[in-house]
Amino acid sequence: MSGGFGTHPDELDAAAGRLDEAARIAAEAAAALRAALAGDPLGGDEQGRAFAAQYDRKAAEGLAALEREAGALGSLGDGLRGTAREYRGADTDGAAGFGPGG
Repeated sequence: MSGGFGTHPDELDAAAGRLDEAARIAAEAAAALRAALAGDPLGGDEQGRAFAAQYDRKAAEGLAALEREAGALGSLGDGLRGTAREYRGADTDGAAGFGPGG
């Protein structure tokens, strides 16, 4: 293809696999963080409650962001796989007229 661009579906699939791995790592990190934050690690005294008033909200926001990131990485992997599938289908459809009897 002169002066154009090419798409390599196998490379898209490989990149999708790397995104899947990143999503798995992020999900595991979120699960470990959720487990570490479980219970009442700050104590029930006045000082613990005062600190928790700020800390708990921020910790929950951070955990939610990490969980969203894991989902987004998985979605990106799915999107790349879908794109690779579409390119393969277009190549197959385009090549159909060039075979014997075509």
